[in-house]
This record gives sequence, C-alpha cells and structure tokens, in this order.
Amino acid sequence: MAPPLFGDFSKNVTDILSDDFGDKKFLKVKNSTPAVLTGKVGVTSETNLSSFAGKLSAKWKHKCGFSLDKVAFDTKGAKYEASMSKLAKGLTVKATGQVNTNKPLDTVGLEFVDDMVAAACKTDTKFSGAQCSLVLGHDGVQVGGGLVFKKDDGVSDFPLAIGYGDKNFFVSASAEDKLRKFGIAGKYTVSDELTVALCGSSGLEFSKGSPNKLELGAAYKVNGTTTAKCKYAFVDGQKSGNNPGSLEAAVNASPLKAVNLVCGLAIPLSDVASVGSYKYGAGITLG
Repeated sequence: MAPPLFGDFSKNVTDILSDDFGDKKFLKVKNSTPAVLTGKVGVTSETNLSSFAGKLSAKWKHKCGFSLDKVAFDTKGAKYEASMSKLAKGLTVKATGQVNTNKPLDTVGLEFVDDMVAAACKTDTKFSGAQCSLVLGHDGVQVGGGLVFKKDDGVSDFPLAIGYGDKNFFVSASAEDKLRKFGIAGKYTVSDELTVALCGSSGLEFSKGSPNKLELGAAYKVNGTTTAKCKYAFVDGQKSGNNPGSLEAAVNASPLKAVNLVCGLAIPLSDVASVGSYKYGAGITLG
C-alpha cells in the first residue's frame, strides 16, 4: 500500500473528527452529462441555505490522463484545479488558476507516489515560495517531512511526522511551526461498527492562549446506510474559530440510493442550559 502525501499524513484520523460535523446548512445536487471527448462531465450545484448563496462546480477526465479535477463558479469568479497523469508511472503534474486571462495560472506542482514513496512540490508562478514534502512508508511505518520556503523570509517551516498502523489502528506524532508546536493523532477500530479517534496539538507553552487543540470522538456504523458520530472538541489560541469546549454529534444517512442526509449538533459546555447557544447543521445531497 502506497504511503500518503504529507498533507494527508493523518487524514484517516482527522476525517473521522471533521466530516459531517459543523453548522453548515446546504442543498447539493450532483449530475453528470453524456460523454464529452471520452469523459462525462460531473456537475455539482450547492446552495447555502443560511445565506442562499450558491456555487457551481464541474469536473471532467480524459482517457489520456488529463483531468479537470474541479472548476468552481461563484459570485467572486471561477477557479480551476487541473492535473495530468500517465506522463510517467506514479507522476502527476498539477496546476491551479482562475478562469480568466488576467491570472490563468496560480500554482504549479508535481506529485510522485509509488509503493514506498510519496513526494510533492508546489510553487506559485512568481516563484515567491515553494512547499516540498516527502513521505517514506514500509510495513505499516511511515515517516515524513516538509519544507516551506518563502523568497523574502527563507525557510518558514519544516514540519515532521512519524506514524504506524495497520487495518485496525493508526497512531502518529508530528511537529510544525519550526518544532514549536507538536501534535498526536490516533484511531482504533474496536469492532466492525465502532471506531474511536483522538487528535490533539499544542505549542510549547501548554497554557491558555497558546495554540492548543484537542478532539476526542467516535464513529458508530448503525447499519449499511447510516453512521453516527460524537466528539468532544476544544480549540484555543487561534486567530479565529476558538472553541472553549463543546460536545458535538453528527449523523450521515443515505435512505435512498441517490439521497444523502447529514445533520449535526454542537452544545457549548460553557452554556449548556441555553438552548439558543446550540449550533445546528443540516445538509441534503441529491445524485
């Protein structure tokens, strides 16, 4: 099994603690067109039911290896993500930009993945900075590191991570912000239905106001179409999105083949008695 890219090092843990949670309210509709030059065009429209703002996205892939991974349209304009594979085994070229003549290209990058290596490098068109990473994996062990370089500041960060796991569990330790912020992540599959997960990080201060974060939760597969989740979350010392402590729950259900329902609830522990402080989320995906 190939190791993950460094940006996805602990994604198998963080997805459990992030997917389906939140107070977003949305309606999403997915469709696909007949084949266009060997590939169907997947079209997704999404409406925010709180502000009624909408956005439209599409994707398309050609058998030669070229793929429009995402073209997104909203009130601010249109952006795209594109990639080209099949140039060499394991190699993918990626690009992002805006669908206009003023700034058609924002970033370019390379990714290489095989059974033991996952490497990536990305820069912007002005070469004002670059992000490179490498992950080595073998027999359940994965070790990775990255380098963030800015033209004016030099090396701004060199994150590191090490992890180990198999089909039933995974645990990792990481360091970032020039080794001033450390994190742990782990999950354990108790049974076919139940998985527990933990994710936390903190700066060297380990005190209020420093960048501390902790999430502890579980996902339970009720049946083949429904999954229920719950977690305790705490975030402090961030520029935005701080959370002094809350209990959260989420349900993801697909009662019909082309219908997916998501709902979430967050209860702040500092104001449990006030129902008005609770946050609710709900979403419907058709197609």
